[in-house]
Amino acid sequence: MVHHFIGKKFKEMGLIKFPVLADNAIECLNRYDWPGNVREIENAVERAIILSKGKPIRFDDILKAGIHDKDTVNITDNDIINLNEAISDHIVKVLKKTRGKIGGHGGATQLMGLHPATLRHRMRRLNIPFGRGVKYQN
Repeated sequence: MVHHFIGKKFKEMGLIKFPVLADNAIECLNRYDWPGNVREIENAVERAIILSKGKPIRFDDILKAGIHDKDTVNITDNDIINLNEAISDHIVKVLKKTRGKIGGHGGATQLMGLHPATLRHRMRRLNIPFGRGVKYQN
């Protein structure tokens, strides 16, 4: 399939020199999870041809770009928490960084891009304590 797309892109792009694959290119592609469809592979081939600038085509940049690599992405049930837990954990981490300061310069809302009332509302809903008496330390 990759060879088919290379030939197709060679014609479409009007290239002078037929693109060739680097030694490990197919192995690199085989490590992908490919969550998309055939067009995703075609787009990857086109991108690799453009980036190769006449050199052998490599697909290493796709792995670096964060596209799903089935050999490295390993999510277990222990890694999954519900969304409210994740939000709560994040808010507490930010509050520790700001030592409990919610609003103003250097406060949690500035770091998180939220309005202070929005953050306080979420904290109430998630039962995260706040106020003068609450200490958050790193």
